[in-house]
Amino acid sequence: MLIRTSNLNVVAKAFFPASRNYLFNPRDEAIHRLNTWNFSTKDQKLVLSLLDEWYTGRTLNTVLEEWEKVGIASLRNQNEYIKILCYNVEGWGTRAVEAIDLVYKVQASICIFTEVGELWNTCRLPHFNTFYQKGTNKNGGVCIAVGKHLKATRIEVSIPNTVIIDITGLSEPVRIIGIYWPTSQQRDLDEIQPFVIE
Repeated sequence: MLIRTSNLNVVAKAFFPASRNYLFNPRDEAIHRLNTWNFSTKDQKLVLSLLDEWYTGRTLNTVLEEWEKVGIASLRNQNEYIKILCYNVEGWGTRAVEAIDLVYKVQASICIFTEVGELWNTCRLPHFNTFYQKGTNKNGGVCIAVGKHLKATRIEVSIPNTVIIDITGLSEPVRIIGIYWPTSQQRDLDEIQPFVIE
């Protein structure tokens, strides 16, 4: 024979000191506290949507998976402008610090530097991948520097003073063609025509 030792219901909520207005429902309690603390309606809706997801999720993993999906979707829809800087350096060896300072002031994601000269590699642009093409004289040459947050691929060409880069992973691919055209050089623009995309 079983002897009853307690009058408590087995499905009763755990006892803890409750506020005077405790409503025994976490969602209702949250609404009450948000009102008491004068949260804006917008903030209240946000908190309630999170609580609804939390209490309707079967496991912690399913809740986290739902939240990750929302984060990925919002990133896909996010527009970000890409700033492109084109600058005739007139000798990287003496103007590198000035050029790097300009890049960070304008917050450029892509930089095209012309007339970089033979000393183009003496001072690197931090957090950028650099693509270089030698010039036809000691002062010539062109570099395209692409921020490491972008995926850039070089298109191999044998055209002097010309670098061609494809940037992918954006809403649409972008092709950048950097050209240095010294006055002493005869150029035929038809050379780059096959690389121009619309």
